Amino acid sequence: GTYNIPLVQRVPFFFKPNDTKAAELLANGTAAFNSLLGATELTIDANFNPEGATPSGMSDLGSIYMPLDGLVDVEEERKKLTKQRDDLEKVTRGIAGKLNNANFVSRAPAAVVEGEKAKLAEYGEKLDGIKKLLASL
Repeated sequence: GTYNIPLVQRVPFFFKPNDTKAAELLANGTAAFNSLLGATELTIDANFNPEGATPSGMSDLGSIYMPLDGLVDVEEERKKLTKQRDDLEKVTRGIAGKLNNANFVSRAPAAVVEGEKAKLAEYGEKLDGIKKLLASL
């Protein structure tokens, strides 16, 4: 969903298990994992080294990777995410500036100040997510 890949589009995944027990567990349930992931295939490879744009996720069993080659226009995605990052950085700087202004904090109702703090936290989380996505490209 993050990369606007249609849910009906089946994609390949690679799994790098932490140990042989995890590899065996996954190998015994490959069909189920393919179905859950919407994968064309799930390759289990303890030596997998991602290249290019390959977002990943980690679990107690190991790391899963979804190479984006052929699925998204990586440069277009990078441009879009860079713009979102820049916009969020500008907004968070503005909110932080307000909250660092003693005059604003002392005169504004507590609910307004708390609302600005909540917005800053929310935008900060979104910004962190976008930075992680950019790093995966």
